[in-house]
Amino acid sequence: MWAVIVHLGNLFFEFSPPWRHSNFVIVSLWHVIEALWFSSSELWDVSEFLREFWLWPWWSAPSSNADLAHLTAILFVTLSWSVESQSNKEAIATEAALPAPGNAAGDRNEVNRSALRGPVDFRMLVDPESVRSLAVSIASNYPHTNQGTLMRAAALFEYVKENVTYVPDPIRMQSGEKIQGDLVASPIETLQSRGGDCDDQAVLMASLFSAVGIPNRLRLICNDAGEWHLAAEFSVELPNSNEIVNILDEFYVATSRTTQPRTYWFFQEEGQFWLLADTTRDYIPGYDSLFIDGYMYKTEEGELQWVNCHSIH
Repeated sequence: MWAVIVHLGNLFFEFSPPWRHSNFVIVSLWHVIEALWFSSSELWDVSEFLREFWLWPWWSAPSSNADLAHLTAILFVTLSWSVESQSNKEAIATEAALPAPGNAAGDRNEVNRSALRGPVDFRMLVDPESVRSLAVSIASNYPHTNQGTLMRAAALFEYVKENVTYVPDPIRMQSGEKIQGDLVASPIETLQSRGGDCDDQAVLMASLFSAVGIPNRLRLICNDAGEWHLAAEFSVELPNSNEIVNILDEFYVATSRTTQPRTYWFFQEEGQFWLLADTTRDYIPGYDSLFIDGYMYKTEEGELQWVNCHSIH
């Protein structure tokens, strides 16, 4: 009964059981095991067991070396139980007190990389330091100006587009059913494997942008068919959208990769233009393909809206 009470207490309450309760539980379990497996008689006498159980006080002085060893084991197990219980509570408290998601390498959380274990904090997986050497080598070919920032972003986009192929996440079987997991790879893993799905590539793009100081964010969106997608966006400070079009047209004409006919769509917020950098699309900023796939719609006033923007990282 005490074992049930103490375990229920651990299950529903935050405090550890008192030392005397812990001792009593361990002693009780010892008596049960002793009666079942270590009895010298062939038949187990229930009445004799109960009499000895209640008459043997756990606080009494040891009468033999066996009892001394028994009490030592009790104290050790109880101490271990209490320390483990306290450590678990401290770990839970520490997890609850973690700071808000950041972009520094020290804030990265490798544990939460799979949606099977709850919502993924994509920003915590962005790691600019791991890809800085690559990002700098690409960005250094363009000037450090507002126009140059757009060209740097386009060049980083083009590198990922040329070197990373779309590969879906692995599947696994559970209880005879196929489960499509959502494992998010680190930027280095995606570069080394040269493949990844939308969230792998979006995290890589955000890492590359952050490595050279280009403001960026990740959008978790859902279309009208219930399909989820993660896309990266970046911002530039340019006077008007015409200049963005001219720079991007000049950039794509100079590249060796042939793109489909480009239709540039933009979002403007607080004097900055936000552009899509989704490498599962064909170019920057290919919002039109998201519209075609049902992730966006137009209002009666002609404004672009997201069908469901679940979160922004």
